[in-house]
Amino acid sequence: GKKDAMLPHSPKTSEATAKTTSARVRRATTSRTERIWPGGVIPYVIGGNFTGSQRAIFKQAMRHWEKHTCVTFIERTDEESFIVFSYRNCGCCSYVGRRGGGPQAISIGKNCDKFGIVAHELGHVVGFWHEHTRPDRDQHVTIIRENIQPGQEYNFLKMEAGEVSSLGETYDFDSIMHYARNTFSRGVFLDTILPRRDDNGIRPTIGQRVRLSQGDIAQARKLYKCPACGETLQDTTGNFSAPGFPNGYPSYSHCVWRISVTPGEKIILNFTTMDLFKSRLCWYDYVEIRDGYWRKAPLL
Repeated sequence: GKKDAMLPHSPKTSEATAKTTSARVRRATTSRTERIWPGGVIPYVIGGNFTGSQRAIFKQAMRHWEKHTCVTFIERTDEESFIVFSYRNCGCCSYVGRRGGGPQAISIGKNCDKFGIVAHELGHVVGFWHEHTRPDRDQHVTIIRENIQPGQEYNFLKMEAGEVSSLGETYDFDSIMHYARNTFSRGVFLDTILPRRDDNGIRPTIGQRVRLSQGDIAQARKLYKCPACGETLQDTTGNFSAPGFPNGYPSYSHCVWRISVTPGEKIILNFTTMDLFKSRLCWYDYVEIRDGYWRKAPLL
């Protein structure tokens, strides 16, 4: 049924860009906790029919999500639940969140092997529905049903309030999960979704497939309860320091820095300054280094 269907994406409208000035920002995430990937860890397999350049795009899109959130994509070993990059009849489509109980497809079909479209489909994997299906969407956009391709009307249905949670974030025209104005249109110049004008009389641009919006990032970080400080470091060299350095950091801070490298590369971590408050069992102040991608990885 609709609640566990693979959501399609129209590649024809995927290259739209967005430079919105709207103050109303953010998404529609799954409200079902079983759809959340435990620890934010998403195992993946890339099917054998993809080229090297396509595989590189898939990994680039996964790194983009990792850089801005605390989700981690790992090559599957023996994990029961995992995603499989494949080519299904639906073209570009994915399930929302974790189905559980085995593999689930993320279909990257013809004309879908672009960075922004793959990042969009990975948004579904993480747990995002399309922004325009939020229960409150009619306050922000108008759906022009007579312009929708026959048979595609179901892509414009609103979600039930109990199925999604916006986690306190407001409607996000700039979301990578928002359809463009002419997605699934009968004609390229016919609108299927018309954004309402903002306070300056301007219709916000929708449908960008360039990068995660600030709203996408904020909502994903809420959905996966990401640490309030820290970041994912992906460059060949770099540095990081505690908040407030060289002065003290705020009480009860929990910061996580992840250093992400290509398999086979070696990480060299050099501490140049260390001033920890001495306490029994490092109760009040500590630094720990783990060899792996999540909180249960072995301590070094």
